[in-house]
Amino acid sequence: MKRRALSRAAAVLALAWPLGAAAEPLSFCYEDQASYPWLDGRGGGLDIQLIKHVQSALKLELYLHPMPWRRCINMLRQGKMDGAFAASFVPERSQWGLYPMLPDGGPDAGQRLHSASYSLYRLKGTTVDWDGARLSSGMAPIGMQTDFSIGLFLRKQQVEIDDSNRDPLAILQKLRLRRLSGAALQTPRAEQILREHPELTETIERCRLPLEEKPYFLMLSRQLAHREPSLPGRIWAELERQRESPAFLAQLRALGAHRDAGGAAHK
Repeated sequence: MKRRALSRAAAVLALAWPLGAAAEPLSFCYEDQASYPWLDGRGGGLDIQLIKHVQSALKLELYLHPMPWRRCINMLRQGKMDGAFAASFVPERSQWGLYPMLPDGGPDAGQRLHSASYSLYRLKGTTVDWDGARLSSGMAPIGMQTDFSIGLFLRKQQVEIDDSNRDPLAILQKLRLRRLSGAALQTPRAEQILREHPELTETIERCRLPLEEKPYFLMLSRQLAHREPSLPGRIWAELERQRESPAFLAQLRALGAHRDAGGAAHK
C-alpha cells in the first residue's frame, strides 16, 4: 500500500509540474544600453520579446536583469546568471559558457537570437575607410563601445582603439568633434541615432561595406547545463521556432530590422 501511495504521489507531481519547465527559477542578464531594435533600454525590444515567448512556451520562471555588459558576462562566468544575451561567438567564452553548437564545432546560427552587422562611420570628406580587407584610419583612434566584440576585429586590423565609452551616441559626438577618426558601431543602433540626431548626419556618414555581419546568441551557463542537461537544447530550439514564426518575421519587416541587420543570419 505504501509503494502504491508513493506512486500516486509521484504521478500527481508529474502532472503538476509543466513539461519542459525548469526545476528552479532562471536569471538572464542583458546589456542595459539601448541597441535598436533588439533592446530599447527600457526593458523592451525584439530580443526581450523573443525571450518572453520562449519563457511562455516552455513555462519557465524567468527573471531578466539589465546591467553593463561586462558585469553581465562576468556574472555568467561565475554562475551567478543562467544566461546572457545577446552575445557574439567568441571561442574563449566557450571555456565557461555555452552556445548552441554544430557537430563540426562551430556555433549554430540557426539557433541565434538575431543577426546584425557592425559598420564603420567617418567624417565626410575623410579617407577613413574599410575596403573589405583593410581598414584605413586617420591619426585619431577608432571609437567602439566598451567590451563589445568588434574590438577583436579592430585589434586584428592593428588600429588604435578608444573603448572608453558605453554610449554609441557619445561616440558619434566625439567623432563629430574630431576626437576620433571613425566609429565602429552596430549598424541598426547607429542608424537609429543618426535618424534621431540630424545634426550628426551633416558631418558623419557610414562607409559602404559592413565591417562584420554575424549571429548573436543567448549564452547559457555551464552550471545550468549541469543542473538540467536537456534544458539548454530545449531553450535554443524554442528560440529558433519563435524567431522564425510568421508574426515575429512580420515585426522584423515592419521595423526594417532585416535591412539594417545587413541581411545576415545576428556583443
